[in-house]
Amino acid sequence: MLFLALAYFLSARLGLEMSYTFDSISLFWPPTGIAIGALLRWGLGYWPGLYLGAMAATGFHGLGTAALIAIGNTLGPVLAVALLRALPLDPGFHNRRDVFGFLLMVPLAMTIPPTGGLLAILPATEIASPLFLTAWITWWLGDTVGALLFAPLILGFDRAVLRRALREQGRELFILLLATVAGGGVVFFNPLATGDHAVTLLLLLFPMLVWAGLRFPLWIVVLTAALLAALAALAALQQAGPFRMLGHRPGYELVWLFTTTTTAIALLVAALQGERHQFEQDLHAYNRFYRSATLITTRLAQAPLEQLDQAIRDMLVLLGDYSGADRVYVFDNDWQRHEWNDRYEWCAPGITAQINQLQNVPFDTFPGLIDRFQRGEMYLLRNLDDMPPEHALARPLLAEQGIQSLVMYPLLAGGVLLGFSGYDAVRAPRLWSEQELALLKLAADTLAEALQRQQQHRALQLTQHDLREANARLTRALAELECLADTDKLTGLWNRRKFDALLHSEVERCHRYHQPLALILFDLDHFKHINDKHGHIIGDQVLTSVAQTVTRHLRASDTLARWGGEEFVILTPLRLNAAVALAEKMRQLIADQPIPPVGAISASLGVAELNRSESGEDLLRRADAALYRAKATGRNRVAAAGD
Repeated sequence: MLFLALAYFLSARLGLEMSYTFDSISLFWPPTGIAIGALLRWGLGYWPGLYLGAMAATGFHGLGTAALIAIGNTLGPVLAVALLRALPLDPGFHNRRDVFGFLLMVPLAMTIPPTGGLLAILPATEIASPLFLTAWITWWLGDTVGALLFAPLILGFDRAVLRRALREQGRELFILLLATVAGGGVVFFNPLATGDHAVTLLLLLFPMLVWAGLRFPLWIVVLTAALLAALAALAALQQAGPFRMLGHRPGYELVWLFTTTTTAIALLVAALQGERHQFEQDLHAYNRFYRSATLITTRLAQAPLEQLDQAIRDMLVLLGDYSGADRVYVFDNDWQRHEWNDRYEWCAPGITAQINQLQNVPFDTFPGLIDRFQRGEMYLLRNLDDMPPEHALARPLLAEQGIQSLVMYPLLAGGVLLGFSGYDAVRAPRLWSEQELALLKLAADTLAEALQRQQQHRALQLTQHDLREANARLTRALAELECLADTDKLTGLWNRRKFDALLHSEVERCHRYHQPLALILFDLDHFKHINDKHGHIIGDQVLTSVAQTVTRHLRASDTLARWGGEEFVILTPLRLNAAVALAEKMRQLIADQPIPPVGAISASLGVAELNRSESGEDLLRRADAALYRAKATGRNRVAAAGD
């Protein structure tokens, strides 16, 4: 903050040396550009240093007036930084969007300093009201030009890039700067350059900017524009060359126009050069992508089955080199234990291996991840701090491994999830490009095919004894399945086992496609009394008759099953109100159909609708509670869950 305050104060003193016409209103105001560049680089939290420097620079107006001027001089850069971050701005000005955004947002934010400053000093100065607008425009132009010129100087400064430019292009850089100073001197200070033709001489300086933009980094380009601006300002203050009419409006307006134009040209040339470099990098990335993709797929496809493990490990080395990841791995699934196991792993030099620690990792450690993988979706985490709350259980595990960013792809072959491949960034968070993600997806598909081929090969290597054992187990399993028939023998309805499976699948389907589902659970009132009075044979006839009656009046989309004893259950794709109406209809049908020799019978019914994220067991429990309430309140009635 103190450094920012000192830089603001010293640059302000330099700016005040270019003041004219109005006290403290400068031709250029460098502190604004320094403030914007510093706040963009260091953060808005350094604004107190900016305010302190502004106070010190304008202290000659008096403490109160200086404080008011400093507020405007602080709010202007702060607003500019907020607007530029909202774009967001690339400090390197690598594309035209950044340049145009910068040229638009900075002049907009610079309306604050002249407004606040002039309102503060107006009572204590001799600026007449008619001159207020002229003073405001002059102040605004000075702040705007200073910001456009000096902020890129701060943002574009990169010691390593400049050191490399001096080492590799030092002679050319010296010639460029010498030509810039010499050309500026000839154009700006030539005593023979008078009249309109003197203005046209300014065009001779633009090739310097193009030269700098095509050959040097951003900071050198902006420095070239700054040198020309400094020479123009010096010539303007000395009323030399094209600026000999400085005492009138055309003189200083020409200075601002020239400086703004050169700065905009410098930034645009740098942006075009940046876009060209980006195109070259993208082209290189595409070439690298196709080379790597061909190498990876060819090696795995041609690897003999007995050498497939080593081929996969070699593939992880290639993927680590291509993606720049610190750790690359392949996990397989243990569906019986609901666990993952780290099967293959590659680590960059200096990165700790985790393969021994990442065995028997429960699926629940990363809630929802197994479902995402089964849908064929990748998981991308750009920064550990951005991990969603539902994955909080996995955060300690990732932090323990030092993971900053990661991307994981499912290994799906023939619709079966075999595991997943992953890529960790440990040293620092990183962003994977579209080309990198495309190759990682291709690698995951290739790995899945290789693992499936390996599994099939291992299955074929089973011994005859294992095959006989499997056949014996299959025979026993078929016998058990035959005993567990799906149909209730008495009523011909589905039994409870079959209904449980149907309920589970229907609940999953309704959750996935956001469709309604309701469950009606009912039993016959006083059924024990029927058995006791008429015997179990008559009781069985009652159950069969009720099942037939209800079945005749159900739709094809409704499912009726015998839940057990005198209890039945209906699964229907209806909302709660419609399901209650259906239950009332069933209750009335049962009550209106006497069964000899028993006579009239009745049923109590409980209805529940599936809620979001609710399981089938939860739905059954709520329907059962509603049924219990129907019985407790008099029987022969319908009760809905939630009443």
